[in-house]
Amino acid sequence: MYYWRLLCAVVVVLLVLVLILVVGKDKDSTRVHMVNLVNQVFVHKDKKHKSDLVAKGGSHELVVGKCIGAVEEWKVGEYLDKPGTIFVSVASYRDDECTDTVSALFDMADNPEDIFVGVVQQNSKDATEDCFDRCPSCAKRKRSGNIRVTNFSHLEAKGPTFARYHASKLWRGEEFYLQIDSHIKFEQGWDTTMIEQIRDTNDPDAVLGHYPPSEKQIHDMRETGFKEFVTMTTTSTPGVDGLPEIKGEVKQVGNRSTPDPVYVMGANLICFPGRVLYDMSFDPYLSYLFFGEELLFSARLWTHGYNMYAPLKAFASHHYGRDDKPKYSTDHKEAEQCRKQAVQRVKYMFGLAEAQHVHPDYLIEVEKYGMGKKRKLSDYLSLIGKKGKKPGVRKNTEKPKSGVE
Repeated sequence: MYYWRLLCAVVVVLLVLVLILVVGKDKDSTRVHMVNLVNQVFVHKDKKHKSDLVAKGGSHELVVGKCIGAVEEWKVGEYLDKPGTIFVSVASYRDDECTDTVSALFDMADNPEDIFVGVVQQNSKDATEDCFDRCPSCAKRKRSGNIRVTNFSHLEAKGPTFARYHASKLWRGEEFYLQIDSHIKFEQGWDTTMIEQIRDTNDPDAVLGHYPPSEKQIHDMRETGFKEFVTMTTTSTPGVDGLPEIKGEVKQVGNRSTPDPVYVMGANLICFPGRVLYDMSFDPYLSYLFFGEELLFSARLWTHGYNMYAPLKAFASHHYGRDDKPKYSTDHKEAEQCRKQAVQRVKYMFGLAEAQHVHPDYLIEVEKYGMGKKRKLSDYLSLIGKKGKKPGVRKNTEKPKSGVE
């Protein structure tokens, strides 16, 4: 049986080479044929071991097992420019604070009519988890198009990257794309503060973000006239899963008058030009990833030619920890195993893992969702290596724990 399967494997390799030569112009079609052929040879007939990876050449829909699920081919639509508008991506997993976050986005804004919120809800039947149950104006804002919603059962959830991918589908051409967690509180006039700081960079490719301070930290900053700010850096030694760890650090504003140039961003508050989506779509093949999401997105931004900055004046705070709240990582028994596989995709994109060490599901379209061509990845890795622990640090901000979304 072993030798028969080995012989079949050789035949498959030869067939794949023929397919590449014949249909080389259609990479997706080639990939679909390869997936089906490999499955026929290497997947055991026993149901316990049988993969549920299926490929449909017509729609390029891929069902790649429990970790990733169904991914349909999707392309960002072409939209008219909407100067001054802000799209806010909100990924919520059974979060009873989400409704306060959505309400504050409008209530605390100077120009609420220019705010457009895309919410991805992943809830159980508990009504308190709904992002709109305590938001009197939300029904009206849904009708006006200022709130767009995609709903999933919490049983369908696959981590924050899954939700952020689906949230990106709700963007409709707004000038700024702000990604946040669903447990954020905003300062009065947050939209003006954010846009002014982006304009202050005098950089059309500016990306603004950081780990927002905790509620206590922003209270202290407010009391002292925002003389401190949270910047972003990486550790000089590998952190979780052997990847550089991103950290937020509080520093004195001092003589600075414009946002602080950095090389990494957090995922719980990051604002970039909406046109970024035309250059680099969100990766749908990172299901269950947590640590590693931010580093990969930062590297993709930098290699696509975008420049990152930390705001000197915080305009929002984050509720960290939330140990008593539901987490996808505890609700889904497969989460940890899938997360480890997703990390290998990240490592592969950074050149830190060989293809044979990455599950085939997590190798799909790695080029499409990989690095840009405007700057070299090797240069980026050198930068974050040199930008390890920064001098003059007073204290670290709180950092979300794995499983918090």
